[in-house]
Order: sequence, then structure tokens, then C-alpha cells
Amino acid sequence: MKMSEAEFERQYLEATKRGEEKRRTHPWAVAVKYDRRSSRLIVALNKGTILSVPTALVPELKGLKPNDLAKVTVLGPGYDLDWEHLDIQVSVAWLLTGMYGDAPSLSVIGRKGGSATSAAKAIAARMNGAKGGRPRKKRKTATA
Repeated sequence: MKMSEAEFERQYLEATKRGEEKRRTHPWAVAVKYDRRSSRLIVALNKGTILSVPTALVPELKGLKPNDLAKVTVLGPGYDLDWEHLDIQVSVAWLLTGMYGDAPSLSVIGRKGGSATSAAKAIAARMNGAKGGRPRKKRKTATA
């Protein structure tokens, strides 16, 4: 089934808004280099932060030679690092959070994500409020 021009435009605008929201709220790499002396990736992020990660902590990079590690580039809009000649990509978000993977740090991240607000959530909350709020749960009554 062919998509109408109006539906295409609607989906395009929606995707553009999601991309702009991600760009506004998520960190991304603006530059990256491999430091041979310390065997670390040095990643410059969009808000002026510098991330320094030992390559030994990144499973995809274990055992690679310094010459290969040095050929790293920022992929696309900056959400991933790329070693094109090796077909390896590493997410900037994973470098910031996933590599630590312990329950406490991930629960903090989960809480932050769950508390996120968006235009869609605000509209849904107003609509639910207009209907009298969230429906009450029906309790089962015991039968004798």
C-alpha cells in the first residue's frame, strides 16, 4: 500500500521532532582521538565535557593494535564512534553509562528516563484529567 503525501509529511515532521528532542537532551561526540600513551579514547562531548575511557574496558576494542585504534572517527550526528576499516561501532551513551552496568547507576538513569516529560505526556495527562483522572481499579469482591 502506497503512503499518501500527507501521511509521509506527518511522519517526517514527527521524526524530525524526535530527532531534535534527542539532540537537545542527549550527549553526543563532537570529536574523538586515541591517546597512545595512556591507551585511552578521548571523546569531546557537545556540552564541553571530555570523556576519557581506557580501551581495555571496551570489549569491542580488546586486542586491537594502537594503529587500528587511532583510526577512530565520530559517526553521523555523534551518537557513535566508528572504526570503519574494522566495522566496529561503539555508542557514546554506552561509554557514559552502559560500561558500568551496575544496578545503582542504571536505576538512577531509569528513574530519570521515567520522569521525562514530553508534549505527548502533557496532552495525555490533560485528557485523563478532563475525564476525571485515571480510572480506579476494580476490586474483586469475595464470594461465599
